[in-house]
Amino acid sequence: MKWFSILDGETFDQVMGRILRGWFYVIVFFCVPYFLFVLGQVFL
Repeated sequence: MKWFSILDGETFDQVMGRILRGWFYVIVFFCVPYFLFVLGQVFL
């Protein structure tokens, strides 16, 4: 029953915050350089 205690209250909010922050860093570090690369291919 550990998972139910983890999914309750503030700890759940903390976990969701970490997941959202992780996705934010993934988007920044992978999608932005890829987007710039594609733009460079289009304009060059």
